[in-house]
Amino acid sequence: MKFRTEISIKASSNKISHSSNTLLMGSCFAESIGEKLEYFKLPVLVNPCGILFNPVSIANAFRFICTKTIFTEQDLIQHEGLWHSFFHHGSFSNANKQDCLSEINKNISDANAWIKNTSTIIITLGTAYVWEHRSSKTKVSNCHKIPSTEFNHFMLSVADVERSLQSIIDNIKSINLEVTIIFTVSPIRYLNHGAHQSQMSKATLLLAVDTIQKSQMLREAQHNESLALGHPELVEGQLINPNIEYFPSYEIMMDDLRDYRFYAEDLVHPTSQAVDYIWEKFSDCYFSPETIELNIKIDSYQKALHHKVMNPESQSGLKFKEHINQLRNNLCKMHPFLNL
Repeated sequence: MKFRTEISIKASSNKISHSSNTLLMGSCFAESIGEKLEYFKLPVLVNPCGILFNPVSIANAFRFICTKTIFTEQDLIQHEGLWHSFFHHGSFSNANKQDCLSEINKNISDANAWIKNTSTIIITLGTAYVWEHRSSKTKVSNCHKIPSTEFNHFMLSVADVERSLQSIIDNIKSINLEVTIIFTVSPIRYLNHGAHQSQMSKATLLLAVDTIQKSQMLREAQHNESLALGHPELVEGQLINPNIEYFPSYEIMMDDLRDYRFYAEDLVHPTSQAVDYIWEKFSDCYFSPETIELNIKIDSYQKALHHKVMNPESQSGLKFKEHINQLRNNLCKMHPFLNL
């Protein structure tokens, strides 16, 4: 007998490893997966523009990064003594205008260099709802506690989301043709919209991702057919974007883990146990057996490193410290690309 709906995920041929860079962008669920990657010492950059929830904001961030846009004073607004960017998370806000701009521009430059040398980009879509600043007509990434009366709040259409996703793909591929792009929909529901509207929002994101994937498969098939028939002129100059994938984070949470014991006290966010389970599914999909084996070794090292010793200067404490150093040296000797 079966008592749960386990989501079957086909292993990807595009693997993530400790010797290649990964970028994560999007909602707070991207932060959760990013923390896992960092824990296992995979080279990763997470949300260089801060947490972003809707596809328009994520598309804007990739446009700024891939074109190395330089933000100036005209791109900032001031509210309650702080300078803010409508395109960045509140963590960039600063009482000093130049410090705000400096951090924004440094992150854009660093992220541009990272994307050029990355093998995988994971994009977590949170919601199809956007806040649009009425006077500037800007779809903002963060309202920065400005009164809601200054914004329009509405849900994007499937076509709107598709355009944003295609913009993301085109900007990324303009500086890195080989990168694998993985879309996923955050399992965190936005119940402040209401249960029905939250489902409508997630459905909009899912439909848009599916359409983008299918259109890409069709473009690739037409491209290959034209080449096979000896008509390269029909595809000359066309940008083909291979390696666009989808990982079912939302489906795992909604179907496989459909029990409130997997939710935090707010009944919205997944527990650490649920994140661990989704991480296991992700690992099986995107890690080779060798990478999984190395992760097990790194986990042992991390647990030893964070183990609290009552008296570090005692004989047993010094011996344990020597044990940690030996673990680190063995890992670095066998895997010199690790940053321990």
